[in-house]
Amino acid sequence: MDNNQQAPQGQKKKSNIGIIILIVLVCLLPVIALIRVMLMSLGVLLFNQASINADNELSGMLQQYMLTFNAKYETFLGEEKKSSDVSQLMSLVRLNNVDVTETQKIVLNITFKDGHSYTIDEIYNGGPQLSSSSTYDVSAEYGKDGYINIINIFEK
Repeated sequence: MDNNQQAPQGQKKKSNIGIIILIVLVCLLPVIALIRVMLMSLGVLLFNQASINADNELSGMLQQYMLTFNAKYETFLGEEKKSSDVSQLMSLVRLNNVDVTETQKIVLNITFKDGHSYTIDEIYNGGPQLSSSSTYDVSAEYGKDGYINIINIFEK
């Protein structure tokens, strides 16, 4: 009879182990789900940080390009510039305007002593010429994007 009593207890122990394992798994499921959510959040955070770094790098590169672009023209800005300097500036603007869209072109206006103003195209297409005996004041206007978009030249 002792043997009969032991058999049900062994089955009971096996049955209890299965229930314990089931309880442990059920308890671990929320922890596993939480870990999974945390890992996904970490992945999103890392992606966003990488995206911000890429945006900052691109912004820095665009800023550097703008500074380089403007520097080509800023060396000609100032008062009492010689006609040879103004002529070089006109050639530079004309050359650079060939390879850009209409919205990226620099508008260059020249106002002579008589008060008449001309565009760079008008000067190159038979308009008045620069006088070697005159000096010129050269200024620039910048667009919202920070790029020079207009250059004004005034004969003194």
